[in-house]
Amino acid sequence: MSKPEFEFTPEDLLKERSLLDVYRIARLTPANGLNVGVTLVVFFICCAYCLAAGENQAPVLTLLRQISSDAIAFTASILGFLVAGFTIFVTTRPEVFYMMAKVEKEGLGVSYLKYNLSIFLLVFIHYLAFTICCVALRVFFSPQGPASLILHAVPINISTAIMIKKLGVASIFILFTSWLFYLLMLLKSFIFNVYHIVMTGVALTIDTDEEDGQS
Repeated sequence: MSKPEFEFTPEDLLKERSLLDVYRIARLTPANGLNVGVTLVVFFICCAYCLAAGENQAPVLTLLRQISSDAIAFTASILGFLVAGFTIFVTTRPEVFYMMAKVEKEGLGVSYLKYNLSIFLLVFIHYLAFTICCVALRVFFSPQGPASLILHAVPINISTAIMIKKLGVASIFILFTSWLFYLLMLLKSFIFNVYHIVMTGVALTIDTDEEDGQS
């Protein structure tokens, strides 16, 4: 059975003005259960590691700096690869994307075109945001960096400053490392989405051919 045609206009296609608007469309789809599950496992492992480190959070900070340094090169290279591959992919068969723009994704109120492309761009948004965080960590959390100087400049006693530093290092390490593993899982989803969008285009093409044959 063919899907109902979705009313769209050029203005509707250009309605999104920023990556935040695209992110809102992508978040209409529930997160992949496996991706979330793996991320939660890493989250609890990192929590256990920080608790095991106890009062001495220096190894945690050293590991955080090392991971952020390695992650900058990793995410930047992957982001460049994804952009190049995605650019080639979306310019291959524009007629397929035109057909997707005319069919509504069930229950979401957007076309298959916006739905599929927003899922792709969700990966780009995560990698871009993560790369920015990596650079921020390298700049602000370097030895004797801005974060250290700001903490020492705040008029609080030494014990409070040490406690804030330990809690901050542990929290950032847990969130940062968990996010890194989530990015790795998003690569899996990105590869599947390439397959899915091709199959969606083929399915819509079959529906169109059947309609033409019956008319």
